[in-house]
Amino acid sequence: MKCKFFTVLHNLKVNENLGGGDKLGPIFRITNDRKTIEDLLSSEVKEQIGILETNALLSGDPVVICSLDMPNDMSPVEYLDLRIAQLQSFQFTMWLSKDHSVNTEMSYLTYQLPNDSWGITSNFRSVQYRNANGKAEVVQLTRERLKGIRNLWLAVFSPQVDITLKYTRMRPDSPREERAIFFIGLARSASDLAIKITLYCSAFETLLSTAQTELAHQLSERISFFLASNKSERHQIYKDVKEAYSVRSKIVHGSTLSAQKISELSEISFRCDSYIRQLLLLILTNSNLNELFKQPNGKFDDALIGMIMSNMCLSEVEGLGDLYKEIIEG
Repeated sequence: MKCKFFTVLHNLKVNENLGGGDKLGPIFRITNDRKTIEDLLSSEVKEQIGILETNALLSGDPVVICSLDMPNDMSPVEYLDLRIAQLQSFQFTMWLSKDHSVNTEMSYLTYQLPNDSWGITSNFRSVQYRNANGKAEVVQLTRERLKGIRNLWLAVFSPQVDITLKYTRMRPDSPREERAIFFIGLARSASDLAIKITLYCSAFETLLSTAQTELAHQLSERISFFLASNKSERHQIYKDVKEAYSVRSKIVHGSTLSAQKISELSEISFRCDSYIRQLLLLILTNSNLNELFKQPNGKFDDALIGMIMSNMCLSEVEGLGDLYKEIIEG
């Protein structure tokens, strides 16, 4: 059954006209060209989605489009949910490139009926992402930057997304990165900065902890090892993570924060967002590290202790320095 998916990406601007649409991998195209978007909106579609949604699609914000055959074993609602999940995967890859609050609201699927008329269904996911400062702000990307994000998406994530309902993501067979991405998503959707920091700390724990004792020290030491390029930077990152963890400890135990600490939350959140992004990029784009993070706790712990006890930064470890610089500085 032939169908068309389309939705607006809010809080994103692309200065160049994308014409008929630039590819976002094998599934989606993205365009801000008014004529291309208008071609999607027949009078029947406009009538069914209403004036407000029609105006949103024609506002100049980029629209993501997909035209494919719907599998016979999927309903329009199931197929629409799959496309929304796949697009969220791309939005997460955008975050790996740059902090943002790009969101979708209502998404649509038009589909051809047996009598050659067209049906339409709509749906949305209630998650609304915010920047590390807790705000929703417009981000501008060039056409070239979008292509880079697309290439990263295809290299790191499969466009195929499992939307099967699970009781929990915290299963023994769930990789560390998958669980960390879940917590990052929760952090990015939180407007309360103290809660956001707490959830970033949970993502740090998911990636790097191997014991439940002395967590603040363990995580501070390991994050600084992975991200610092020199001893001075290592010390600063260690202090930053300890500071974030002091906020986390108060929040999870129901305590309040001082006025001074509240004034510092935006900066602490920004640093947490930056550190967890760098960590995840490093793990996802380096095959050796990717394998290391798949090891059981015992082997993972032994390997990390050995690397850290060498008294080096990760960027000084033979064979990793150039790659590290390419990822973080590029």
